[in-house]
Amino acid sequence: LVIPYVGKGHRETADQLKRLAGRANRAGHACRKAGMQLCYHHHSFEFAKLPDGESGWEIFVREFDPELVKFEIDVFWAAIGGLDPVETIRNLKDRVAQLHLKDLQKDTPTIHDESSVPKQAFKEVGSGIIDWPAVLAAGQAAGVTQCHVEQDQSPDPIASIRQSIAYLKAS
Repeated sequence: LVIPYVGKGHRETADQLKRLAGRANRAGHACRKAGMQLCYHHHSFEFAKLPDGESGWEIFVREFDPELVKFEIDVFWAAIGGLDPVETIRNLKDRVAQLHLKDLQKDTPTIHDESSVPKQAFKEVGSGIIDWPAVLAAGQAAGVTQCHVEQDQSPDPIASIRQSIAYLKAS
């Protein structure tokens, strides 16, 4: 089970995100009792500094119980948010259960407001700047159990998925 998104109005302060982490831990406990794993899927807003100087990402890494709430790392959102996806996966180790695979256009600046990301920033796997061999190796070393090929924006979603899958199969 994945927490897919935190909407604006619920993520502007450290207190809001700490409360969310507490609720996620409680939900993670209920999921575990039901034989499921709870994960959190980030975007790029989590990497921006909050008014108190800490980022939402730092809060979640600290506050999520590592046994109850795992991370679903979206490689694109990590990269556009200013993180190195490979180092992020390596640092979290066994706290990463899933990866979202999509590429980032070269020369795209760091953007923390997901609503202002240009459509052309989203690229098929293997068509951007992400180091896919390193990402996949880090995911394997971390024990990732699921990878999802995704592209948020595309003029032809089926062609984009086919292109990404073909790249991954050839790698």
